[in-house]
Amino acid sequence: MTKIIRARGDQQPDISKFEAWRRMVMDYSLVTALITYRKPDSTWRVQEFTYQVYDLFPKLPELSRFLDYWNRELTDGPILRVEVSGEKLITGADFRHLSSDLVLN
Repeated sequence: MTKIIRARGDQQPDISKFEAWRRMVMDYSLVTALITYRKPDSTWRVQEFTYQVYDLFPKLPELSRFLDYWNRELTDGPILRVEVSGEKLITGADFRHLSSDLVLN
């Protein structure tokens, strides 16, 4: 079973559309982490949790902060594995310099 949630509270505050765009331009990437963990009540059962956040790849400070929060505060169980994938959302090829403007009335 895979859980997909949006970060709330201590993990990651909601960000405005402008802030999301600013982060994309400032080399942030949309990072997806697939976290595999064991339930404390049944050690034979493994569950997966999907977490997405705008983060700086490859240092991943936001993801590291969330994993620290998981280990410190949550009682869902110990983490077995974290698979991380990321994609840069805006690249240099997405921007062009315009040499003139045209205004139509």
